[in-house]
Amino acid sequence: MSAWLLCKWNTRTLPEQRRNDERSKMKKISVILFNMTVRILTISVALPMLWLIEPFWRIRIAALPEDHIGNLAPSPEAYARLIQVKGMPPRTTHIFLAWNPANKQLLKMWKRHLNVIENYVVRRASMVFLPILVNTRFHNNYRQYQDQGYANWAGKPVLRFTEEEEERGRKGLAEMGIGPDDWFVCFHSRDPAYMSGRDTAATVEAHYSIRDSSIKDYVSAMNWISEQGGFALRMGAVAEDTLDGLASKVIDYASHHRSDFMDIYLSAKCRFFMGSTAGLYAVPLIFGVPTATANVAPLVAQDIPGMPMLFIPKRMRKTGSDRLLSFPECRAMDWFELSQDNFPIYIRPHCYKERGLEWVDNTADDIVDLCQDMMDWVEDRDPPDRDVARYLQSEYRNFENHLYGPSIGPRFALKYRSAIIPDELFAPDKTPE
Repeated sequence: MSAWLLCKWNTRTLPEQRRNDERSKMKKISVILFNMTVRILTISVALPMLWLIEPFWRIRIAALPEDHIGNLAPSPEAYARLIQVKGMPPRTTHIFLAWNPANKQLLKMWKRHLNVIENYVVRRASMVFLPILVNTRFHNNYRQYQDQGYANWAGKPVLRFTEEEEERGRKGLAEMGIGPDDWFVCFHSRDPAYMSGRDTAATVEAHYSIRDSSIKDYVSAMNWISEQGGFALRMGAVAEDTLDGLASKVIDYASHHRSDFMDIYLSAKCRFFMGSTAGLYAVPLIFGVPTATANVAPLVAQDIPGMPMLFIPKRMRKTGSDRLLSFPECRAMDWFELSQDNFPIYIRPHCYKERGLEWVDNTADDIVDLCQDMMDWVEDRDPPDRDVARYLQSEYRNFENHLYGPSIGPRFALKYRSAIIPDELFAPDKTPE
């Protein structure tokens, strides 16, 4: 009987398997032919035409980094602000290619300022012809402006909501019980569910768990905002856990109200934004909203130069140990030597497991402290022990290998003073004025 069932199963599945194999084979052949055609047309037709019209009009082409909102927000903003300050070069057109953005509303707003072609075939072809153009003058390397210091962020925020969008945003707030005179703070942590649900190269990043953190550790800070009279909104494109039993003014927006449009509107309109290493924190920054990031790992915050930010890093310890490593110890292990080259390595868990190290998330109290730091900031109050805090912030910055990143939270610096500088080296008399 079992042999008969196996034979019956094979007679049904083998033809189907052959058809699937044939489809897969044909798909591979189609991709090869498509890529070859694009290369031939690029080299034999497009490049000669671009060179021919170059003396009369300059065309520069680039792809928007649409797959991650953490790139779709700051990179075009840096370029747009540069154009805002210096103006578009004469006789020049910059063309941007996109498809299937991480946030449709954000791309819609960029289309008002950039020449964007949103088309699947063109974007698919660009994966073939842009590597050819990148070695020519016809490629627009606009993303270089994001990391080149405060000077490239000297302009004002570029994006604006239309009156129709403003009305839509006010209606969205009202549906959550937030009135025109109310204020609110957005909270967001990097949820592993978001990356695990995406495909292609993003599935690899789903394993970058050192940057994940639990939104539940932010609830105490949300409750604190509620106690101050504001609303606290839990953000997130994909929420693994629903938050229950929240205070009256704490709203699980990600689970019950979320949309592409409101993600951008709330991020732009909040009093300040409490985020993490997830890319959504870049959205409030491009609108000029003060922003804080908790649970930063690796130890150097990779953030937008010169923007209104604070951050607090995760801590590190030897596997199985309760003792947290000091930041000078981490520096001695080169964990502050972060660059574009080693960043993909430094965010992978195996990089630390192989060295017998593990990351420790910020505590709920740490995040409350950071929230209070941000409240001091927006209300223009000095933090506690301001001068000592500034001294410790400066000492922490000395561990880093870049000049334009944000400062660590003052309360975090004071709380973990001995982890930043040993007690025997602490010199209050060197506190900066």
